[in-house]
Amino acid sequence: MGGKFFRLGGSKWILRAFSYGPFSPNLDCEFLPDEDQVHRDLARMLALGANGVRVYYPPPLWFLDAAENFGLRVLVDVPWEKHRCWFEDWDACQRAREIVAQTAKNAGQHPACLAISVANEFPNDVVRFYGQNRVGKFVDELLDSVRQNAPECLATFVNFPTTEFLTATQVDFHCFNVYLNEPERLSAYLNRLQHIAGDLPLVLSEFGFDSHRLGELQQQNALSSHLTQIARQGLAGSVLFSFTDDWFTGGQRVDDWKFGVTDCDRVEKPSAATVRRAWALTQTQLLGCSHMEIAAAPNVPATDVADCDQPSLATPAATNSNVVRAVDNPFFPSVSVVVCCYNGGQTLAECLQSLMHLKYPNYEVILVDDGSTDDTQQITARFPSVKCISQTNRGLSAARNAGAEAATGEIIAYTDADCVADEDWLTYLVRPLRDPTVAIVGGPNITPPGDGWVSKCVAASPGNPCHVMLDDHFAEHVPGCNLACRRNVFLGLGGFDPQFRQAGDDVDYCWRVLDAGLHISYAPSAMVWHHRRANLREFLRQQRGYGWAEALVQLKHPRRCNSLGRFHWNGIIYGCRASLPGLNSLIYHGRFGGALFQSIYHTGATSLFASTLSLEWHLLMLFVMALGLLSASLLVVALLMLVTSLAVAILAARQPMLPRGAPWWGRPLIGYLHIAQPIARSARRYKSLWRNARLPCVQSDPGTRAQREPRSDEMSPD
Repeated sequence: MGGKFFRLGGSKWILRAFSYGPFSPNLDCEFLPDEDQVHRDLARMLALGANGVRVYYPPPLWFLDAAENFGLRVLVDVPWEKHRCWFEDWDACQRAREIVAQTAKNAGQHPACLAISVANEFPNDVVRFYGQNRVGKFVDELLDSVRQNAPECLATFVNFPTTEFLTATQVDFHCFNVYLNEPERLSAYLNRLQHIAGDLPLVLSEFGFDSHRLGELQQQNALSSHLTQIARQGLAGSVLFSFTDDWFTGGQRVDDWKFGVTDCDRVEKPSAATVRRAWALTQTQLLGCSHMEIAAAPNVPATDVADCDQPSLATPAATNSNVVRAVDNPFFPSVSVVVCCYNGGQTLAECLQSLMHLKYPNYEVILVDDGSTDDTQQITARFPSVKCISQTNRGLSAARNAGAEAATGEIIAYTDADCVADEDWLTYLVRPLRDPTVAIVGGPNITPPGDGWVSKCVAASPGNPCHVMLDDHFAEHVPGCNLACRRNVFLGLGGFDPQFRQAGDDVDYCWRVLDAGLHISYAPSAMVWHHRRANLREFLRQQRGYGWAEALVQLKHPRRCNSLGRFHWNGIIYGCRASLPGLNSLIYHGRFGGALFQSIYHTGATSLFASTLSLEWHLLMLFVMALGLLSASLLVVALLMLVTSLAVAILAARQPMLPRGAPWWGRPLIGYLHIAQPIARSARRYKSLWRNARLPCVQSDPGTRAQREPRSDEMSPD
């Protein structure tokens, strides 16, 4: 996998699949048609542009072989007695473990097996009865069984809105079955699901429309709009329910639901042509089409779509020009990508190389060398298409402003020299700016899988660049390492404040955008890989720099800070506080907990847990300890305070999911960073406040002390 997407042979691979069956049992008591019919069906799926198929029972070996011959990947569901209170029946629990393990042994190691789903749609009342934590732990146990028996196989479970609050920590990707008729509602809910998925891929494991009730033409139009919405939301894949109306469940054939794109006799409905056209396009092309354009486009012959799932580095204008011409399409405004670098030669080549292969038809790359003394210039010379601006060291904000002034695009997209952009980064990042009220768009920054274990532990600790969400779509802050904005709005608001030499400029600018009555959007699939600090010394040095910048932001925006000088966020910080215990949650539901959509939202409060790791807490503990010389009881209080801090750090270290194969020292290191990071950051913040309290921080005079922070405290931007 690659962050929010699947990878196959080094290339991004989007799952485009049909659900298949279950069917009435064949002569071998398999819930499949006979082999000849299966081969004809798989060939038809391939002709429609599919690269995958979902089955609801463990398939026999011959089915997996047939799927492999057609180049289709299989998502396998494992059925067991989850519809009742199984924890009271030891045999039911054991049967679930056995069937999952057996399926992993039989199917999980086959090359055609994409993944094994250990469960499909837990009933809401059962989950509420047992509690989400108990059910989630059992799901994790089943997922671990898949890995034990098929180490190379992906493992997941299929959820749906009624049990949205049910989570499992061991999934490789998230699956949701969602049936919503209106495309706007689907888009809004997919935004929600992307936050649940976090840095993992999101697959819409079932969606579809009943032609029996809607009619075949309405089914066709609805599928067209949903396929475009799925592409625009940047999902890792989707499973269309279903390939055929032939469907058997509950011991009988179902005749009053007709969700297939073919009927029971495999005769294509009008929706089949729409699916063929949509799946023949690349993601970039699909983003440049409306669903009406897909419906009206000339049909794509089946022979032209056999390899449609393989991405190409060609621009969208070079292929399928009869469907979409991306260069002339208003969906793709001109973009100037600005990379600011100070002594970032270690990662710069990888960054620029990724920017050379963006699947976006109209962009330029600008590198601002902010007085580097390493091999930055030599590396840049290897990329002649990159426009290079060299200046004396003036700090991160000034470098970003210099890039904006040199930009010729309508949109400015910022990333850093220690980031690697996904090939579809700009495609997803720019799209929300079509809304005239949106001034900024941000996306996730994810730790590369090839980074060392110290970097992975740093990524699981507080202090990393995070987005702050006001709701599922709009943000209060997005990090500057993955940010796009309209150039005219950016310059109209004065750009970044040059007094922020190291960090804090993105926070300041986001708040100024909100004060101007504009919105900040978030594009969950516009991802960049972001290298974290590779050792503790560099990480703590970075946090001290952040603390210095926080003080300047506090002086400039005092009304957005609390009594202790910490930022008062109105939204939820994703990624930074997820590892702290005690994060309050609310589950919103209908009467008797029976509503279709059971949403869980964090309230943003971490009670006293976060404060027990703060610098102020430790200073108070030392003060109480000093008073303990006068009273032994106060020494006990100080000891309890110390134990509380250590306990919270230990609990926090147990929360984040480290990748498989993590060393034994990984979680102790995370616990240590939970203590050391807030101390290092707050200490420098207080020092900065003391030095700059009397300075007019709204000014950006190069002579201010805020800009004369010693060079040793500066680092490559994040």
